[in-house]
Amino acid sequence: MSPIFIILIFTLLLLLFNYVWSRRKYYKVYWQLPGPLGLPFIGLGLSMLKPEKLLQFVETLSQNYKTPFILWMGGKCFLYVNDPKTVETVFHTTQCLNKGDFYNFVSDVIGDGLFTSSAPRWQKHRRLIQPCFNRQVLYEYIPIFNKEANALLHKLSLSQDQPLEIYGCLKQSVLGISCLTTMGKKMDFQHDETSSIIFDSYNSLIELCVKRMLSPWLYPNVIYHCSKLSQRQQQSASNLRKFVEQMLQQGHQKQQQQHQQLKTSDVKPSLPLATPSKALHHTSNNNESNNNDNCKIRPATNVSSQFKVAGVNTTSVEHIDDGGDSISKSKAVSFIKKMLNCIELNQLTWQEVRDEANVIVAATFETTSTALYLVCLCLAMHPKCQEKLYHELDEIFSTVNHDNQPKTIKGNIMDNKQSSLSSSCNKENTNKKFDNGHQLILDDITIEQLERMQYTEMVINEAMRLFAPVPIVLRRASGDFRLTNGVLIPEGTQIAIDIYNMQRSIQIWGPNAKQFRPEEHFCNNALNHEQSFAFVPFTKGLRMCIGYRYALLLMKIMLAKIFVNFRLHTTATLDDLKVKGTISLKLQHYPLCEVGQRTRQTKRKE
Repeated sequence: MSPIFIILIFTLLLLLFNYVWSRRKYYKVYWQLPGPLGLPFIGLGLSMLKPEKLLQFVETLSQNYKTPFILWMGGKCFLYVNDPKTVETVFHTTQCLNKGDFYNFVSDVIGDGLFTSSAPRWQKHRRLIQPCFNRQVLYEYIPIFNKEANALLHKLSLSQDQPLEIYGCLKQSVLGISCLTTMGKKMDFQHDETSSIIFDSYNSLIELCVKRMLSPWLYPNVIYHCSKLSQRQQQSASNLRKFVEQMLQQGHQKQQQQHQQLKTSDVKPSLPLATPSKALHHTSNNNESNNNDNCKIRPATNVSSQFKVAGVNTTSVEHIDDGGDSISKSKAVSFIKKMLNCIELNQLTWQEVRDEANVIVAATFETTSTALYLVCLCLAMHPKCQEKLYHELDEIFSTVNHDNQPKTIKGNIMDNKQSSLSSSCNKENTNKKFDNGHQLILDDITIEQLERMQYTEMVINEAMRLFAPVPIVLRRASGDFRLTNGVLIPEGTQIAIDIYNMQRSIQIWGPNAKQFRPEEHFCNNALNHEQSFAFVPFTKGLRMCIGYRYALLLMKIMLAKIFVNFRLHTTATLDDLKVKGTISLKLQHYPLCEVGQRTRQTKRKE
């Protein structure tokens, strides 16, 4: 045996020993929390290549091994979690703030925003962006949600009594609303080529990210940049960058013109955000308030006084471009306009604002449209639940207050500003007729009506329980921390939180866990303390989704508009639905639904 060969073997053994020794902390925790071992260097990578089988595969693992347990994906050590106690520990641990390494593929595509960024960047941006998602600010978007929901009703009325894939309609509506409230831009997907390009770009980018996540051979940038996926990604990302940059430039120019006009008229300009000290003080104390009632929309006691605390200027009316028909009765200010103030104050750079705007639109479009569709699909599969929802909405819409006077809600009196904010067009919109002759109920839904939609909330929660919008959440341990059983989880461990299977667990939810039972699972505070972290569609804790109120508000308005006017029917059943485990939940096949207009069963009060 030649000396060179001996030296080569010795060098390889030395490198292997060094590799194993450097990872000894992961092997130790694997010994304490044993799980499937997998193959050397690739772990269970081959078993997780297909998103169609991913969630079913990890469900089988959770039945064969006691959770939490350790598994290997590529060369990375993963802590698999699907029990509420461990989920609560992870969500409340400061060492688990950062997202998993696989989200780096997402940040490469849509930017390093709140969805993917790590501390301390995430903490800084969260403090600055939080005022844009306060409850009082979101109430200003209600007229926009109402108007865009009415546009969706028009589309559905043209497709009655024939098979329709409503998922595409909902995706376009949600993306249009997201672009309008975030960018201040009205999208026209049917007649405007640019809008169609933006829709296709957002639609394809998430798909490309998932394909790379599940293809270990594409992890190295050198290999990925030579692939066709990279070329598609670059084209889509370029389209979105140009779109966001254009919106930023237009918003900046409008803001400069407004300031210049105010200066020439000797009027001191008012910024769309409060001073940095006030905004930071407000958000630092309220970043994660009301975590345990995250699926409830509550009216404020005095909106006019609380707007200033949230950092919103209520004395000036900002107009959002909605294709020439400005929503003049809404004080809604787009996200972009608020972020431009942060640029002027040197709190954020242009690149950071562009990334955040891109991420917020993409996240809203992907998760909210999926959740909204699955709620509609569940109701189409369960006619009795759909009828009960209709009766609740029928009762609410039959007592519309056309005088626009404030009402008492659970002891809280809404002032005239808040009442007019969300119900300013009731007189104009009631019982309009479209050109196809179908009479539709287009009343603007008010905050007080949203508060009364208790069964609607149950339906939304139950659909999100069965079909978690984000099925698996990944975190990365930035430092050592301990589980409730005393096991030390080392720094660098990837944490996979299986929300999808946890929310369908028979051990937690009972024998009907995989059935659609809104009242059984969410009526009269059905969740006890031990189950409070068994339902986390928007996550919870230190890094709870910043846009959960936005999503719930939008879904309630859209659902109310749809089901008070139409009846949905499908021949598919829950057993027919085959899910795919991607960043957001997908179906392998999207069942068609039939849309039929309802006949009012009660006489509306005039």
